Amino acid sequence: MGNLKKVSVKLKSLVFSGLSYIIFGNFLSKGVALLSSILIARFVDKSEYAYLSYADNLYQYITLFTGLGLASALLVVCTPDVSIGKHRSYLGNSLKYGGIFEFSASLLLCIGVQFISIPFPQARKYMWLLLLYPLITYVFNTLQSYIRVKRNNKLYAGLGAAQTIIVGVLSIALVIFLDTIGVVFSRYIAVIAVTVIAALYILKTDSGVAVNKISIEEQKKFLLLGLSLMFANLFSGMMPINETFIVNNLIKDEIVTANFKVAGIIPSMLPIITSSVMVYYFPIIAAMKDGNDIKKKVQRIAFINGAIIIAVTAVGILVTPFGISFVYGQKYADAAGISYSLWAMRAVNTVFRMVPLNVLAAIGEAKFNAYVSVATCVAHAALDYIFIYNWGVNGIAYAAIIVYIISAVVLWTHFNKSCENMNETA
Repeated sequence: MGNLKKVSVKLKSLVFSGLSYIIFGNFLSKGVALLSSILIARFVDKSEYAYLSYADNLYQYITLFTGLGLASALLVVCTPDVSIGKHRSYLGNSLKYGGIFEFSASLLLCIGVQFISIPFPQARKYMWLLLLYPLITYVFNTLQSYIRVKRNNKLYAGLGAAQTIIVGVLSIALVIFLDTIGVVFSRYIAVIAVTVIAALYILKTDSGVAVNKISIEEQKKFLLLGLSLMFANLFSGMMPINETFIVNNLIKDEIVTANFKVAGIIPSMLPIITSSVMVYYFPIIAAMKDGNDIKKKVQRIAFINGAIIIAVTAVGILVTPFGISFVYGQKYADAAGISYSLWAMRAVNTVFRMVPLNVLAAIGEAKFNAYVSVATCVAHAALDYIFIYNWGVNGIAYAAIIVYIISAVVLWTHFNKSCENMNETA
């Protein structure tokens, strides 16, 4: 009875802490893409859906750079022992340099696709329509990071909810009158609205605070930290994007592309659970100094996360055939077979790999993460090509599961070793 009471108290504290707000906000943010995909799939034909999906796929490579990782770096450098004036200086640098990178990369991509051969030439119009979207999204994400620096998790979740509601309502209206282009416009309106709200909050809370310039050395360290976090995120996040890219360019079939997109939407929600947990615990773990305490806490986090993911995956596999038919209609019923393998693939990643990948960054091992992510991404791309060529679209899951398991073993081994080294140097 005593243990149950302790567990009940712990769960209650988590529910009313920032964790519940982060999970709620992340799920609603993911719901933006889900709702948009449902509307597109129902109201336009598969070819138009494939063209927008292809444009999104190319832009995803840019968003992986996350503005040189500077938004994430804010969470590391803007600590309570650093003045708010310097916080504002770091924020300004993040917006300036990261924003310039996002816009420049988007513009070069749009120009590039005009001169190279792509499997779906009709996607070029969507490329230009989405030109400013990565920049505005980066600005919003940076402001969100700064809001997390201030530990305002309620606002963090509220902004995600607001974006979801705006996109949902506008998509219903604009898709009917403007077809697929209406979804693009709804995305812009939503992200601009929440960006303005975030900016007004920061201006209000930091009102009257003078910006303290950071030194050249501090600026250099900030940029290097951002680059380390960026490379770890870049090559890790590139893996699922590579899957879609290889399917598009190797199979070159609009129907397969559309089915693969639909089949992967719901399983792709799994990482939200693990990433939300790690977003909450990242600063907590980063503040810990004892290796044994870190190891015990991370092991508990991994166990609870794994139990939740396995349960959600089991339910997801059971309801997949009914869910796809109900949400997307019978024309996507053939996507269910692909979805089963994608559930297994995402589960392996979230249960075994994502926790150590995030924790290592929190304890100062971002460079090791970057090295592992590069090697994993290269191996994954090579295996994807081989497996898709021999077994079709289902080969994606076989390739990814192999790579995820191997990289997870490497990451956990290094994590345990790092915790031991922390105690030895203490």
